[in-house]
Amino acid sequence: MLRMTQATGKENAYTIEASLVELAGLSCSGPAIDRLARFENAYDSLRARQETIATDLEQLRSQGRTHSVSFKQLLAEKLMNQSILVLFRSHGLE
Repeated sequence: MLRMTQATGKENAYTIEASLVELAGLSCSGPAIDRLARFENAYDSLRARQETIATDLEQLRSQGRTHSVSFKQLLAEKLMNQSILVLFRSHGLE
């Protein structure tokens, strides 16, 4: 992935080349904004999936299917997603 931001030397401060952001009145657009939106969409999708998985796991638990393949697969997906969310949080992305 081509990095668009450059560290400024200050903690948690970055700059971006002006050609990657376009001013449009009181808002901005451009490739950098589009990439940020895709990251935010991925994060939102991951959080929503975690909620769906939790609901599905609870339903399987109530049916006594905690040893089923479906339950184990959902639990594994939940743990993997949680690891990704922890990684995002450790970088201040939440």
